[in-house]
This record gives sequence, C-alpha cells and structure tokens, in this order.
Amino acid sequence: MTGPGQAQPGKDTPEGSAAARYRRLDRFARELPEQQATTVAQLARSLAAAAHSDDDKARLIFAWLAYHVAYDTDYLRGIRGQSYSPKEVLRTRHSICQGYADLFTTLARLMQVPAHTVSGYARTSMADGLPSEPNHAWNVYLANGKWHLADPTWAAGAVGADFRFIPAFNPLWFDTTPAAFVFSHVPQDSTRQLLKPCVKAEQVYRWPFIEHELLSRGVSGAALLRALGRSRQADAGGLPACFPSPFEAQIEQVPLRAELEPRRAVVFRFSVPEGTEIAIENGGRTQVLQATGAFREGTLRPEPGPLKVLLWSRKDSYWRYSLLQYQVAPVLPLRELRRRFPDPDNVAYMVRQRAQWPSVAVTQVN
Repeated sequence: MTGPGQAQPGKDTPEGSAAARYRRLDRFARELPEQQATTVAQLARSLAAAAHSDDDKARLIFAWLAYHVAYDTDYLRGIRGQSYSPKEVLRTRHSICQGYADLFTTLARLMQVPAHTVSGYARTSMADGLPSEPNHAWNVYLANGKWHLADPTWAAGAVGADFRFIPAFNPLWFDTTPAAFVFSHVPQDSTRQLLKPCVKAEQVYRWPFIEHELLSRGVSGAALLRALGRSRQADAGGLPACFPSPFEAQIEQVPLRAELEPRRAVVFRFSVPEGTEIAIENGGRTQVLQATGAFREGTLRPEPGPLKVLLWSRKDSYWRYSLLQYQVAPVLPLRELRRRFPDPDNVAYMVRQRAQWPSVAVTQVN
C-alpha cells in the first residue's frame, strides 16, 4: 500500500470563517483526551460533540486520524503481522492506508455521515506506471448534498528514506477538489473520481507527474486539466518544476508549460506576504516583480536558457530559494529547419505549429 505523501490542494477556502472553523476543529481533534477514545463508538460520540454539520464531522474524523494514528512502517519493511481493522487501529494507533480509510468510514457512519472506502492507484512520481493491483485506499463522504474526497493517510505525515514515519499534519488532503485529486489518486471505480467526464487511468499515467508543491501553491486541478487538454507537449512532461521553500507564495498566474518561447511575452503574478521578495532570473538578469494592487507581477520576454522564479526575505537576500523553473527554447533559424526537414510541406507545418513543438522555437533568419 502507498504511504503518506506530500501536500496537494484541498478546496479553495479563503482565510476567514471557514478556515478559522477548521482550525478550531483540528485543535479539538488533536487535543481530545485519550480516555474519550477508548472504543470506536466512544470516539465517534466524542468527536460528534464538537460538530455542528456533516462537514464538521468529516473534518474532525480526518484531523483525529492524522494526528493520532502513525503510518505502520513495519508494513513497508515486509513485516505484516498486524490487523488493520478499525478496532485494532484504534488500539495500536498504527495503520496503513486501508486501516486509516476503514476507520474514517466506520466513524463517519456512526456519526450519520454517509462515507465509503475507495480502493485504487496512488501515483507518487513520474516513474510510476499503472500498477497491476490497487495500492492505496482513501475516502469519499457526503456533506451538504455533495460527495467529497479525503485521504487521511497522506494527511498524517511522510515516510523518510530510512523508513521512519515523520508526523506532519497536512490539511490540504481534506475536501480536495476532484480535478486535483485525480492526478495522484485513480480509483478502481471511476465514478469515485467525482469527475464528469471521468478520466481513464491509462491517461492519468501518460500525463506528466504533477508536483504536489505546484498544486499546494494555488494552481488548481481544473487549470491543469485545461492545460493538458490544450497541449500535446504536456503529454511529454511539459509542466514547470516547482520546489518547496520556507516562504509563503501563492500562484495567481504563470505559464503552465515547462518550455517557453524566446521573446514571447509571458505574465507572472503571485501573492506574497509583506517582507518577501519575488523575482524572475533569466538571461543573466534578475527582474524583481512589482506590487500591483494585492499582487506582485511582471511581464517579460524571456531569453533562451533557464528561467527561474526566486523567493527571498527582504531582511536577508543572501539565501534565495527557487520556486519555479522553466526552460526557454533556443531559437532555430528557418534555414536549419529546412536542412533537418527538406520537405517544404513539413517546414510550413512546423512553422505553423511551433507552439506545439517543445524542443525549439522557429524564427525567420536570412
């Protein structure tokens, strides 16, 4: 079974009443006394006492599991002696994905929230191929008249290279949008995608691996689905690399392709907190993005070579962190294109379709 992963975005909830409510519910679940969680039924009653809606109940279950159950790394080492029934998971406070998901389902139903455990395929890297058998489990639950998605396993933390579980509550796996969830979670039953139309599993595994950091920075799954639907090059891995950094920065507008055409204007727009600088490094120059209303933005015509989006603190500019990285295609003269493709019809086609040819851009050079 696939263990905890990195962040992926949940529903787009602005900082405000909903976010504050979730923080209160998360704190309640985290601090729930052990004597109020001695049986599954008692735990359900204890959590329900703090809930005012089905959404509250689902969030409390999600947070309690993420805070109180550790991933069983012995399973990853091939030691499989433990049962992962809801009762045993509550007793041992260790589980794999199936146990997390089944306990979520059991608690939700005890709290009168319709829920199901979903089996399917988890994609964690570009190297992953479609597994022959399901390797992960997560949940769907009904709240406010709609089905929602949650993965309490990946919300609990991560497993390091030394097979040590590293607890780290990640709320972004709660009520994750279906369009974002499908990039890493492919259910056996395609109706559990909650997408219309459904995406075939084989198609998901042909797409480039979507960096969870890219999604957690504010790029929506819907925007990525649109980009992948428009571009042939996305099938080959044409999305920008996105890296974790200690600075907050939300992506408002960036090109959703790994390769940019030289000297064709592109817009970058971000939300960053006061005291954080953000800039574009390309062609030997660094362009600091300027404040425009609530955003920091800039338009540039990139030069061939790497293009990086950098973040740093205004108090200490020595340490600069890469947020995004692109490659700007080299300019290929038309005469070189004719040499490589002597058929005039092919040359004309390639010139017309240059935006779909990821390795080069074409320009007229006499």
